Amino acid sequence: MPKRDDDLLISDMIECCVNIFEYTNGMNSNNFINDRKTVDAVIRNFEVLSEACKKVSEDLRSTNTFIEWKKVSDFRNILVHQYFGINYEIMWKIIEEYLPQQYEYLKQLAAKFSE
Repeated sequence: MPKRDDDLLISDMIECCVNIFEYTNGMNSNNFINDRKTVDAVIRNFEVLSEACKKVSEDLRSTNTFIEWKKVSDFRNILVHQYFGINYEIMWKIIEEYLPQQYEYLKQLAAKFSE
């Protein structure tokens, strides 16, 4: 597979955020935790988002420190390697409290590529 440029990786990350927001729209934590299909879809999008994050160039990461690159990429390792130990309440908290801000940062970063 050819290497994706930073602008495409950022676009991938934004798309994953949008998917997660769409999948969980109108849900509360209890609805989310008890909906296996939605949980599975959200996990998949977090995996893709985190993998794209890991592939973003060091130059882009070092000049855009408002995005928590390491935390995002480390989250993939938890999802992939500790899949039986995933705490869905923490995942919900990430969706509610952390992801919206990171999404806004990603959109700002994407806009820089359009300039």
